[in-house]
Amino acid sequence: MNKRHLVDSLSLSRIIFGILFACSVFYLNGNLIIIFVIYFFAVLSDVLDGKLARRYKIMIIKTKGQR
Repeated sequence: MNKRHLVDSLSLSRIIFGILFACSVFYLNGNLIIIFVIYFFAVLSDVLDGKLARRYKIMIIKTKGQR
């Protein structure tokens, strides 16, 4: 697997974890363990994404209006 694809896959997984987290907050009333586990994996994917992107010097391409 390409290094860039790995970093992008982690970013995509964070979107999926965000959707799962939102659904679990609304539909799993009181089941804090499942909500915490989903949140933990979302944070873990964010940390790994950042570390891998810095290690492999993968940057987001900035468009004209961005700094």
